[in-house]
Amino acid sequence: MKYLITILGYARTGTNYLSGFLGSTFSNINSNYELFNRKECYMNKKYLSMLNQYDLTENPILFLEKLIDISEEPIISHKIFPEHLALNDVFQIIDTSDYLIIMKRNFIDVYISKKRAMTMMNEHSNSNPWINIDTTHYKIEFNKDEFENQKKIYDDWYGTLLNYIIKKNKKYYFIDYDSFHSLNLLDKQCLIKEELGKAIPLELLTINPDIETLNKQDKSSDYKTKIINYEEFINYIDLKPRRHSLLIY
Repeated sequence: MKYLITILGYARTGTNYLSGFLGSTFSNINSNYELFNRKECYMNKKYLSMLNQYDLTENPILFLEKLIDISEEPIISHKIFPEHLALNDVFQIIDTSDYLIIMKRNFIDVYISKKRAMTMMNEHSNSNPWINIDTTHYKIEFNKDEFENQKKIYDDWYGTLLNYIIKKNKKYYFIDYDSFHSLNLLDKQCLIKEELGKAIPLELLTINPDIETLNKQDKSSDYKTKIINYEEFINYIDLKPRRHSLLIY
């Protein structure tokens, strides 16, 4: 029997870390990244050549089913961002999934991290700002209208998917970025094993204790090191108490 784990998240919520972590921690997991990225399919290279003949954009569900079918590992994981697929396709994948992991992060940090990466990509076309680059002192300019528009899209997408998951009575687990990264490696591994074990036989989830993981890109928790127009940002937060909720999710 094969088992499908689907990670639902936004860019900059720690999904790259989690995908690598799953593949390294559990030898029985065929870990893939963004199968349905519209520019390039980021899948386990072990199976890439076997699926070249399938058009994942034309029928993403069939593509995923083929990957599950050819996988030598009994567990297959992948992740989905909101820009990857239409909601109906995401709903079908949720229906097919044995377990769902929902990655979330304080949205201010998501906004800053994503804007940093996009700005750095424009400034340094030959570099990859999405992984293993220390961004601690790289500042962005905060734009409240941009922030609020993106925050609404973020909330709506997560809310729609969570409502569907609950309606369908699917097994899922929320991972909060900051709480998860406050744990040491072994505690992270034991936590994920325990959660996955609610849908997947524990004998398939043997932990490899000696793994390499991605480094955290931003080592600072001080918004002064992240935002050029810090005073404008902090006034936006402090002058509108109802917006303190924005700091949560």
